[in-house]
Amino acid sequence: MAVSFDQEWEHVSAEQVCDLTDAVLTLTEQVRMLRLAVDEIGAELGWAIRTRALDRLPPPSPIRITSLPLDPLAEDFHEQINAVDPSSISHDDSGTDYVPSSRRQTHLW
Repeated sequence: MAVSFDQEWEHVSAEQVCDLTDAVLTLTEQVRMLRLAVDEIGAELGWAIRTRALDRLPPPSPIRITSLPLDPLAEDFHEQINAVDPSSISHDDSGTDYVPSSRRQTHLW
């Protein structure tokens, strides 16, 4: 059963058309503002690259990592980094340390 295009528009009121028009105009304005923001960021990044301004920043200081969370997808991953203080780690001699083997590979295959 085919419904003609005219029959579909018979059920659309003028108020719905006005609401849709307002929504399209709002979205158009939001897209315009987003494009301006992206263009501005692009211009500033281009300036920083051309003038090598980012090269003059001091390098970040090294951070010693003492512990990491077990779940890399945890929402608070960044908060769990270095959550364990090095002084609170027990140093037992259970033999779990890596000891390099003295055996050497003599042939490739």
